[in-house]
Amino acid sequence: MMPRMWPCEWIETTESTQTEALRRLGQSAGSPFALWTTRQTCGLGSHGRRWHDSPDGGLAVSIAFP
Repeated sequence: MMPRMWPCEWIETTESTQTEALRRLGQSAGSPFALWTTRQTCGLGSHGRRWHDSPDGGLAVSIAFP
């Protein structure tokens, strides 16, 4: 049996996939989901570290578990 798939949403441009995932987690206690983009303007890494703007051809992904 195939496992149930989580929603995986593409965002054209975002400040940070992690910031957006945290915002959405605060709004609901739903199921796991993923967000991805090829353009972030102010990426946020682990432990609050800042990332440079996404270069062309880059990929940023955040997976959220409520």
